[in-house]
Amino acid sequence: RVQRLLNIGVVSGSEFIVSPQKLGYNTCAYMGIYLEKAKYHNVVAEALRAIPEVVECHYTTGQYAIFIKIQTKTNKHLKHLIDHELQDIEGIVFAYFSKNDVVRHKLVQKIINAYEIMEAKKAAS
Repeated sequence: RVQRLLNIGVVSGSEFIVSPQKLGYNTCAYMGIYLEKAKYHNVVAEALRAIPEVVECHYTTGQYAIFIKIQTKTNKHLKHLIDHELQDIEGIVFAYFSKNDVVRHKLVQKIINAYEIMEAKKAAS
């Protein structure tokens, strides 16, 4: 029956669903990316494609130009990826995430809260 559905185009394929946690990737974050200019979207998308931890990349309307999903092993790994890979991509003005964008547990939210407090203190001085 499945073959018949494939033959007539009702079903076009199937997929395997991998559990990132079983592979040691325990931190999942969603990030909005602002571009310097809209013309950079292809360059930035190609650069993001080269980063294995970026598992999804979507063009958006509204607040961000691009919205990505990142899967990393640890919070430290996530921070390193942001500081040393994402921020170095030509055309990205700012990559942003907030405590509401991170899927994990309370420790991640505490780290983000501390980061936001630090950034607010920098801006105030």
